[in-house]
Amino acid sequence: MAKIVIATRVPGDVAEILRGHSIVEPPHDHASLSEPALRAALVDADALLSVVSLRIDAALFDLAPRLRIVANFGEGYDNVDLDEAAARGITVTNTPDVLTAATADLTMALLLGAARRLPEGTALVR
Repeated sequence: MAKIVIATRVPGDVAEILRGHSIVEPPHDHASLSEPALRAALVDADALLSVVSLRIDAALFDLAPRLRIVANFGEGYDNVDLDEAAARGITVTNTPDVLTAATADLTMALLLGAARRLPEGTALVR
């Protein structure tokens, strides 16, 4: 059974999918694992589910000799030292295109707002 460390609070269905494995996740009253708890959990971890705010570098990899995958719960992977991961045979993944639709929606809203002079109208009404 693989040991999966979840570094931050994730939606309930994500953790539920991973049931059946040994999981270490933040306590319900915390948004993320504390640094000491994360360090302790990584000692025998096979997988790390992380977010882009957690820096994953050689020092972190040294704590986790069994680590085989780092899965970023987010769009990018700038927080991971990819060369170091590759040298250690650790796969790094992310969730691409998760923000594509939201970005398109916001762009359209801004275009319509500018075309219809919405900020000026709002200011006039106030």
